[in-house]
Amino acid sequence: MTVGMVVLAFISCEKEEVKDTLVASNLETSEDAFDYDQFGRAHNDYLMYVHATGEQDPKLRFEYGKSYVDPVLGSFDVGIDYDALVAGMPAHLRKMDQIIDGTYQASQETVNPEMKRFLDELATLTYNSLQEGISMEAFIVRLEDLEERIAQTQDLQINLDANYANDGASMMAVTSILKYSVQYWDFVDGETRRGLWTKIKRALADAWGYVSAWTDNGDGSYSWDPQSATSNAACHSDQV
Repeated sequence: MTVGMVVLAFISCEKEEVKDTLVASNLETSEDAFDYDQFGRAHNDYLMYVHATGEQDPKLRFEYGKSYVDPVLGSFDVGIDYDALVAGMPAHLRKMDQIIDGTYQASQETVNPEMKRFLDELATLTYNSLQEGISMEAFIVRLEDLEERIAQTQDLQINLDANYANDGASMMAVTSILKYSVQYWDFVDGETRRGLWTKIKRALADAWGYVSAWTDNGDGSYSWDPQSATSNAACHSDQV
């Protein structure tokens, strides 16, 4: 059974049930603080949106996905080139294989040293989780623990109106997408795929899809556009 058929059978009828199964972050936020779980929620809602059509052609799902609008992040029609997305997938998936094999090194990424350290830590966390054979629920707990450490040690700056997120905010976004994505694919795949390995590989493709969407600020620095980067993560997910 294909992903589209599975989602059409389950998600279109049980969208609220899927949302209810998602594990919320342990982070406590003040009323005016940004809820970084929104990245994961938006990612999963996009996938539900495009897969509920039952469309088997990924390009048609991609085109349909341009009509998706998240209530917080906005439209996912952000100018992503489908052909370039597809052309880049082999290299993108090689990184996922490296993470699963324990050979990934963030030195290959064009980001700041602190972001590289975070990516290495996240890759190691994932590799160790696979080697230990832990449950998906235990993996989620580890991700939430990482979120807490990020919130306590990093400067988190995000401004949706300015299309800006710094390294700290993007660490939270990447972890949120990974946390929610692995739960999405667990619900969708059920017993049709084997173990946590495939679910994590799909989810990693999503999370690193956000990483790859950094924006050159033109002054020697970079940042992320939260809307565009989350859309890029979701579009990578649908190609795996």
